Amino acid sequence: MIIDEQAALEIPAVRNVVHTAYQLLQTTNLSIAAIAEQLHFSDQSSFGRFFTRMKGIVPKAYRVQRQ
Repeated sequence: MIIDEQAALEIPAVRNVVHTAYQLLQTTNLSIAAIAEQLHFSDQSSFGRFFTRMKGIVPKAYRVQRQ
């Protein structure tokens, strides 16, 4: 089943992962790989694809933009 990004954000678990990712990227110096692991992604690439689909920007660029 494929759902769009807006519909995905209506799912509480997805919304929680996105929110936690935003917080970790903005407030810590954890590597992207460490954040991916903390959020239970299989690898950094999977996290990057997920984040980019949800936010429209890669995690590293989001971090730079927010600091």
